[in-house]
Amino acid sequence: MSKRQYVEASKLTAEELRSLPVGTVVQLSLGLGQRLLMRHTADGRYCPVKGSGLSVGALVEVAELIAPHGT
Repeated sequence: MSKRQYVEASKLTAEELRSLPVGTVVQLSLGLGQRLLMRHTADGRYCPVKGSGLSVGALVEVAELIAPHGT
């Protein structure tokens, strides 16, 4: 049985992500073998695929990366 492959979101531009068909699943690779699967919705957002999630450690790392930083 082969492992299903998904498009890596980091390899696409914002325009390419916007133009993917509704229902397309992309993956966000987070290192340490973790990934978050996101499905393109009809309203243009990407939402987590049911059953796809992050460990607490990975969630903390992502939160630190996207948190606003003072200058």
